[in-house]
Amino acid sequence: MPKQLTYLDSGILIAAFQGIGEISNRAFTILNDPAREFVISDFLRLETITKPTFNRRLAEIDFLTVFFERAGTNIDASPLLTEKALQIACKYDLHAVDALHISVAITAKVDEFITLEKSTKPMFRVNELRMVSLHIP
Repeated sequence: MPKQLTYLDSGILIAAFQGIGEISNRAFTILNDPAREFVISDFLRLETITKPTFNRRLAEIDFLTVFFERAGTNIDASPLLTEKALQIACKYDLHAVDALHISVAITAKVDEFITLEKSTKPMFRVNELRMVSLHIP
């Protein structure tokens, strides 16, 4: 049986590492689900690993490195991906980084995009993807 292709927004990885509260528990459940295969991107690495590296937070760097190494698919940055992100951002009124992540997820044909954003945010207008929010009101 094929694994479910999943793209995680950066907040999911940050919450999982912090290990505090219900959101962290939900994030860890997703990360440890053997039925999932994770798609990553240059944009996800850029958004998550830069601050821990600058601030020498070695445990967080190790956590992220393990996640990135175990991911099944990596989508590299490219002019085509950036152009797709620009089109998506204009169509749905998205922030640039959100559009880049969504562009990657669409390109990789993921089964779901998981985020901590509220379901009222513009990214939930995107109809090319199944968006899932772990936000706790």
